Amino acid sequence: MSIEKGVKEVEETWNNMKFHAYSYMKGTSNRGFILGTIDEVLQILDDSAMNLQSMSASRFIGPFLNTVQNWEKSLSLISEVLDVWMVVQRKWMYLEGIFIGGDIRSQLPEEAKKFDSIDKTFKKVLYN
Repeated sequence: MSIEKGVKEVEETWNNMKFHAYSYMKGTSNRGFILGTIDEVLQILDDSAMNLQSMSASRFIGPFLNTVQNWEKSLSLISEVLDVWMVVQRKWMYLEGIFIGGDIRSQLPEEAKKFDSIDKTFKKVLYN
């Protein structure tokens, strides 16, 4: 019964999880949206993973094994996606500062074109 309750708690937690996107301003220009701080999400992710791990170590896991394993896989995927997303976001913010306006665009036109394409795609993903 405690395993069933624990799985339900993990499920409810992640069904109600919200990620916050914030407007990204560069000076007075609105440059799009960025994912806000994820420290709390990462803490919840770790707690949920630990709970699932302890459930899977129980000798009473039998009927819940598939559910617990699926949640473990899902949480692992969420963790990987968040890690990659934050790296991409940091790099985009850094490069956005370099390639939007200024001398660098004219000095590196090919790289500026590449950044423009990536910038467009990144913003499209954020707006959807």
